[in-house]
Amino acid sequence: GYVVLMIPFLVAVAGGLGYAWARGVFLPTADSVGRIAALVVIAAVYIAVFFNISLFVSTSTFRPATSLLICLLVWVASIIVIPNLGPVTARIVRPTPSRKSIDTAKRAVDQEIDLKNQRLTLVSGELNYGSTVERSREKLEQERRARKRELDAYYQARLDAQLDLARTLGRLSPAACWTYAAVALTGTGPAAYDRFRRARDSLSMQFTEYTQSMIRQANKTQWRERPKIRPEDIPSFRLTFPDTAASVGSALNDFLILLILNVVFFLLAFTFFLRYDVR
Repeated sequence: GYVVLMIPFLVAVAGGLGYAWARGVFLPTADSVGRIAALVVIAAVYIAVFFNISLFVSTSTFRPATSLLICLLVWVASIIVIPNLGPVTARIVRPTPSRKSIDTAKRAVDQEIDLKNQRLTLVSGELNYGSTVERSREKLEQERRARKRELDAYYQARLDAQLDLARTLGRLSPAACWTYAAVALTGTGPAAYDRFRRARDSLSMQFTEYTQSMIRQANKTQWRERPKIRPEDIPSFRLTFPDTAASVGSALNDFLILLILNVVFFLLAFTFFLRYDVR
């Protein structure tokens, strides 16, 4: 029965890859072939999970109609209910502050730092462009950026905790395990967003340091000797992608969960089959 399911699946995979290769969309490199082979293996294990579940339901019931109804309920719960219930439960158990509240807190920080900037000349007794005022103003700007980064880090930590709980609850469904494994092998999904966010934050910090260094150099030199801006020195956006081994390692946990489900349901089906009352 499992071979009957796998034959059309493999034919569809071969046809899809052949069509993509003929259209020039798919380039058979070592990396892409390795990822596709891993995807096919995990998909075969995922199909085997539902086959073993149906086998277990068939050996534990005596009427085909009852078996069909239970298999339909299991399929609906695994495909629709559990994957969608996980994020809802995670939002209730581990709520995160709204983005609006974080932005409000940032505006409060800006107002506080602006008020401190306005009081600098009154407290120091110097002119607005005095050296003491400039140093104090630079410290206030550093405080502004540090406090805003703390707010962003707090929001991201709460959001990551909520996403981790949602993924953990979603792994109660074989469909979610397959989705997480496929996303890890293709380098998409939440992991890709995390890489993009880290690259964005790194670029922001590098660009801030670069502009500050240029300003410090400009303040130390005369107008005609201002430092020149070279395009090759400006920080650029660099987004890295994991190799095949790292992607397979990320998908290994979900692959093991699918294997365990196969073993459990096959053993249950075998046990009920030995006790089945043949009439």
